[in-house]
Formats: sequence, structure tokens, C-alpha cells
Amino acid sequence: MISAQAAYHSTNGGWYEGNLVCLNAPFSGCIPNYPSNSPTFLDSQLVTLLAKSGYSRSFAPGTTPTGMNTATQSPTSTTSYVYWATPTSGGQTGVRGFAGDSSGALCFSSDGASAATTGNILLDFGDASCAILQ
Repeated sequence: MISAQAAYHSTNGGWYEGNLVCLNAPFSGCIPNYPSNSPTFLDSQLVTLLAKSGYSRSFAPGTTPTGMNTATQSPTSTTSYVYWATPTSGGQTGVRGFAGDSSGALCFSSDGASAATTGNILLDFGDASCAILQ
């Protein structure tokens, strides 16, 4: 998710994407004039937020940017995001919970819980549920 959003950010005039479907189909009303034969940014299974490899996934977009140019940028652009992956069955499918945000940082919780956020748009690295992954 983090690398997909970073690549999208470069292509979308400096904004992230709030609608995950656009990461898999940027040519479908997302980035204007994005060629349909160009690469996508994220696998379709991750876009749907279905459980994968024993982890549930969730996503929260940040705020809509001001001064956005919808002639060249996605109308569902966002200034930031947070993405979580937590075990579907704690202790069986996984032990730790993971999260990443638009800063590019990753963190984990040792008990499998979702990492805390500040304002639901960035990870709270001061919270015990979000130890920086090194």
C-alpha cells in the first residue's frame, strides 16, 4: 500500500488517493488522461480490503486537498492516509498488527491490535500500540 500510494502520489500531482479502486484502475475516472495501457498501482485483492494471508485490512483517507486541479488530478485525492493489517484470528493467523501511513513509516503492535492514529489520518508514533518497525 505504501509503495503504491507513493507511486500514485508522483503520478497524481503530489496527492494520495482516497478511493482505493483508483490504485487498481487509475484510468477509470481517477487520474484524467491516464493511459489505459499504463501500469496499475495495486493488486485488486488489496484494493477490496479483503483478508489476505491471515490479516484483515482497513484504510482511512485523510482530508481532501485544497487547490486541487481536477483537470489533471484525481477528484478523490487526499492529503494523507493510514492503512492497517491485523490478524483475522489473533495468535493463530498472526501475532502482531501492522500499520503504515503517508509519511512512509511502518509500525506494529505486539498484541495484534490496530495501531493508534492522530486524527485518523496519521499514525501516532508516541502511542504504545505503534512501535516503529525497523
